[in-house]
Amino acid sequence: MSSPPYKSFAIVGAAGRIGKHIFAALHEQTTTSDILVITRTSSSSADTILSSPKVKIAKVEDYKNVQVVAAILRAHHIEETALVDAAHAAGVKLFVPSEFGAPTLDAPTGLFKAKDDVASEL
Repeated sequence: MSSPPYKSFAIVGAAGRIGKHIFAALHEQTTTSDILVITRTSSSSADTILSSPKVKIAKVEDYKNVQVVAAILRAHHIEETALVDAAHAAGVKLFVPSEFGAPTLDAPTGLFKAKDDVASEL
């Protein structure tokens, strides 16, 4: 059996409604070697993240600063469109946007429009 293609992950929203389940699933995988949790400096969500040798937490002042987020991703080998740009600039091979659970294609306004915009950036 071949090894999984990805062993290191960066996750934004690891304490959120969907993110906490993604984080837990990644953490439970024995093949996962590193999980970088990116959170805003002003957020207290990092306090709810499971402490583990394979989990590192990086605090960011502003997700809109592409250079700062890209530097964090590079150092550890998101508005979401800024995260897409930062991930691309850092050479990230797989980016999974938070658009799952509801159709967003061609949404005219609001939250779903924003998620559709992120998908178009990919």
